[in-house]
Amino acid sequence: MFYFQISVLIFLFIFLIIFLWNLYITRKKIIPEIDSSKLPFVSVLIPARNEEDNIEICVNSLYNQEYPHYEVIVLNDHSTDRTGEILSELKNKYSALKIIDGAELPAGWIGKSFACHQLEKAASGEWLLFTDADTFHHSNSIRTGIESAITNNSDLLSVVPYQITKTLSEKLVIPILHFITFSLLPFYFLEKKSTKQFSIAIGQYMLFKKTSLEKIGGYESVKNEMVEDLSMGKLIKKNDLQLILINGIEMVRCRMYRNFEQVWEGFSKNIFAGLGFSIIGMTFTITLYLIFFIMPFYWAVYFLVSQGFSSIALICLSQAAINYFIRFGLSFKYKLSFISSMLHPFGVLTVILITLNSWRLIAFSSGPSWKGRSYKLK
Repeated sequence: MFYFQISVLIFLFIFLIIFLWNLYITRKKIIPEIDSSKLPFVSVLIPARNEEDNIEICVNSLYNQEYPHYEVIVLNDHSTDRTGEILSELKNKYSALKIIDGAELPAGWIGKSFACHQLEKAASGEWLLFTDADTFHHSNSIRTGIESAITNNSDLLSVVPYQITKTLSEKLVIPILHFITFSLLPFYFLEKKSTKQFSIAIGQYMLFKKTSLEKIGGYESVKNEMVEDLSMGKLIKKNDLQLILINGIEMVRCRMYRNFEQVWEGFSKNIFAGLGFSIIGMTFTITLYLIFFIMPFYWAVYFLVSQGFSSIALICLSQAAINYFIRFGLSFKYKLSFISSMLHPFGVLTVILITLNSWRLIAFSSGPSWKGRSYKLK
């Protein structure tokens, strides 16, 4: 048991090094300012389905940009709430706003991918910014994105946005995405075209060079992918194109979900698909989460109670301390909930339960559903 705990501590120390390395890579950098006359035309593209709580805030923020040349196009994807009515009101306010009524979803397509496909075809910009309807863009959002993309010779630039979390379920689950990404994925390899196995992209902000998007086949190439943003990141790397990820908390903020039901349903539709529908991959992931991110807290208490401040108890305390160091570091860097950090093992446990439910929906049920649509995935 002693050597097992030493091994766990060594791996957690490696995760800590990856985390610190990633923090350094995503530090705030000075991006050269590009003369306004030389900035490219950008199409900002928003798929919207039943977004009455978000769409007005999103569109208003996009018409308050420090950027000279852009258009905003919203696709109303058969919304059954007040989304269409709100868009009509916004059209009266912003005459340049373009609104598309989505076509019927064809067989073999996932709803968001088809919406993005239609937006892609309607866009006229040299650069295409796909963003979700539940985002709010600060006035520097487009300009900082474009200047960062051009400076880094990017084909796809994605950002880590500021995530708004208000309910306990949001605070428990959503920051775990940051924790897993920053402790397990070395960002250094994201920008290396040769390391194709390392990729990530965040659908809340996906800025493509149009010619690069066309090169990978556009959104039609991920038409049946439930986690289309990750699939796009993989395609960019597969085609020897440049993928860039930057810290975007001063550019865009997002509230993904608003209650436990949405958190549960939203992540249940994605997680097993994100693991490639692999039972082996899911089992490995759950085992990793249990051993490294939950059990250290149990072991620390168990050995302290049974053996006092013994060597093995101190090792387990160190394991828990590394978990907390990473969580509180992310809370400080990305303005995440400190309450969530304190409840870290419970957040990881909730993610494990959602993962099992995601597998259950695909293996034993009719498949995941989202916003009134059900998908039978294999």
